[in-house]
Amino acid sequence: MAIITVVLYHYQLPPFTGGYIGVDVFFVISGFVITRMLLRERDETGHTSLVEFYARRVRRIIPAATVVLIVTTILSFILLGTSTGLSTAHDAISAALFYANIHFAHSGSDYLNSSAPPSALVHFWSLSIEEQFYFVWPSVLALVAVIAARRRRGALIVTLVTIWVASTSYSIFLTSSNGNAAFYSSLARASELALGALVAVTALTWRRLPGAVAGALSWLGLASIALCAIIYSSTTIFPGAAVLWPTLATAVVIAAGEARCGVGAERLLGTRAMVAVGAISYSLYLWHWPLYALTTQRLGYTPQWWWRVGLVVVAVLLATLSYQLLENPIRRNPNLRAHRGRTLALGAVLIAVTLSTSLIAIAAVGTAENLPAPAPAITQAQLAAAIDRGVARQSVGSLVVPLANLGRDFPAAGFDRGCMVSFTATTATGGRPSVLPWPSSP
Repeated sequence: MAIITVVLYHYQLPPFTGGYIGVDVFFVISGFVITRMLLRERDETGHTSLVEFYARRVRRIIPAATVVLIVTTILSFILLGTSTGLSTAHDAISAALFYANIHFAHSGSDYLNSSAPPSALVHFWSLSIEEQFYFVWPSVLALVAVIAARRRRGALIVTLVTIWVASTSYSIFLTSSNGNAAFYSSLARASELALGALVAVTALTWRRLPGAVAGALSWLGLASIALCAIIYSSTTIFPGAAVLWPTLATAVVIAAGEARCGVGAERLLGTRAMVAVGAISYSLYLWHWPLYALTTQRLGYTPQWWWRVGLVVVAVLLATLSYQLLENPIRRNPNLRAHRGRTLALGAVLIAVTLSTSLIAIAAVGTAENLPAPAPAITQAQLAAAIDRGVARQSVGSLVVPLANLGRDFPAAGFDRGCMVSFTATTATGGRPSVLPWPSSP
């Protein structure tokens, strides 16, 4: 459900105008799965191996991500030119080092900028937040378990509820003042991962739900996710309080599923087709946006709907190949699974390859460019005299232009009719960045 809504939203295929909430569904799922894995290991062995945990994360995440980062960077240079290629190379560095969300927040990226098309790697912001969660949460969980050994689950519940309340409050506050910063903020998104972790910690409670109740709740939660993806849009103030709907609905689906009643949403989510989509969801998330961004920016406009449907098919094929030929062979490799040191070394090498590719491309372009020499320094008096001469001039070549009036020379169709924001005006912040290609029409 998460990957379907995200892909259809990014590709502008109805009805999911709020399909970006699929990322929030991912966050809740991730918090649940990772916490359950860590709790199970502690229950079975009495401790948590951070080395083994990170080795599993390396095998699962880094190989496929590395291929997408390198291929996208190279294609950006080839298809979109040097300027975009350089920008993408810098984006790849931030993604490889797991700070893409911070990078895009500081660059002011909002996915839709009339002077700058969205990066083909901007979707790595969410993966960076997940990785930052992976760096912190296992240690926090282990620390709580040691401090409160006899009441571990109670202490974890208190910890997670505190994180959820604090992060949700911070998200609402920050969204009201700076929506773009809130969208990319790990602190504002921590509540979503904490919510999934809370479901994992309280799993025993949900398993006692009566079958009929669990089934009804799971269907209600699933329908709520779908409805939210349809009702929300790029104008919704997000994340803020609006994030509560999709994340709580996701938590309800997972919690109700613990009862295994057999008549709940698993009747749909457990079908062969949905399981197949879920299996390739990571690779599909990695590949779908670069494919779409590179294509639309190369064309210079958004193609017809049947073109976009065709791109979805291509994205699914790429994801399937990535899953079968890259994800599974590395994740299940017996040598890597038996030797955690080799896995961590592989991860370090793959990150280094991405960094090297990007840095070499940046250096090569910088060496090849023949930049003009800087203009000689002038005094303030010389600058004032030059401005006066320019204002006094009435003609430029074959044009006759009243240069003194250029400051008031705006197109009639824009600023005075409310179609555009003036240079001096301010707008209300907040609202989720739109994830639409640039430009949106021929």
